[in-house]
Amino acid sequence: MTAIAKLMRLDLAAWDRMDRIGTTASAIATAVGSFAFFAFDRFGFQAFIAPRAATRMLLVGLYGWLGLSLAAWLIARFGNLGDAELGEVARMYGYAHLPLLILSFAIQLFAVTLQLLGPSLVVALFVAAVWLPLSLLSATRYVFGAAARSALLIVGVPYLVWLALVGGYLWRQIGHLL
Repeated sequence: MTAIAKLMRLDLAAWDRMDRIGTTASAIATAVGSFAFFAFDRFGFQAFIAPRAATRMLLVGLYGWLGLSLAAWLIARFGNLGDAELGEVARMYGYAHLPLLILSFAIQLFAVTLQLLGPSLVVALFVAAVWLPLSLLSATRYVFGAAARSALLIVGVPYLVWLALVGGYLWRQIGHLL
């Protein structure tokens, strides 16, 4: 739990610990789990949203995570900005989805009683627009051993492209929860 708390605070030493003790399966569960929770109806585990939309949500999340990992790896490799194995990048980027997993779980846990509006919407926007990208930036700094400026280039460009391509779609899909 201490390693996860430090990871959430963007502590670079925590990435090293997660790299040593974490497994590929737990990274996959973190990344895919965050989008799986979003695929449930706002009333929790009683029902999925429309199966087609739920499948799209899961695929967008899966392709986003893997596509972002691949794009960052390619930029770092061909831009001589860092060296890491693709599997390690994908694993660390999976752990970087921890803020999104917490948000999606909190929405499922509290959506019925709190009716996520107003201040709760601001928290959700903060997680999606600030904490997740900072977590990806922190993972990039660790995995590539890159300075902050290089890490911003490595992960920033693919993240902005991904956000431009699917951001509106995700917001509409998550909108039924808010």
